[in-house]
Amino acid sequence: MGTEQKKIDRMKTVISLAEQDLEQAGQTLRAIQTQLEQTQFQVDSLTQYLHELSSQKAQSLGTLSASHFQNTHAFIHKVQVALGQEQQKVLQLQEVVDRAREDWMEKRAYLKGLQKVQKNLELKQEKRAQRQEQNMLDDLASASMLEKSNDLFQRKSGGCKK
Repeated sequence: MGTEQKKIDRMKTVISLAEQDLEQAGQTLRAIQTQLEQTQFQVDSLTQYLHELSSQKAQSLGTLSASHFQNTHAFIHKVQVALGQEQQKVLQLQEVVDRAREDWMEKRAYLKGLQKVQKNLELKQEKRAQRQEQNMLDDLASASMLEKSNDLFQRKSGGCKK
C-alpha cells in the first residue's frame, strides 16, 4: 500500500470522526432550539394570560372589594414576575442557540475542508497511477520497437552475408 493510500485511509477515519462530531453538534442545536421554542411558547401563553387578567381586572374595577382587588393585583404581579423570568430564559437560550449554531457551522466547515483534502489526495493518487501506467505503456512500446528494430537489423544483416 502506497503512502498516498495510507494518507487517504487515515483521512477517511478523520472524516468519519468529524461527521460524527457534526451530527452531535446538529443534535445539540436541534435540542436547544426545541427548548427555546417551548420557552417562547410559555412566554406567549403567559403574556396572553396576563392580558386576559388585566382586562378582567379593568372590567371589574368598580365591583371588586379592596381585599379581592389586592389579591388580584398580587396575583397579576406574580404572573408578571414569572413572565419576566421566562423572557430572561428566552434571551439566555437564544445566546446558547447562537453559540451552538456557530459551533455546528465551524464543524461543518472543518468537515468540508477535510473532504476537500481527501479529494485532492485521491486525485493525486489517480494522476500518479495514470503516469505510472503511461510510463509502463511507453516502456512496453519502446521495448517492442527495439525488438522489431533488432529483428529488422538481424534480417538485413543476415541477408547481406548470404
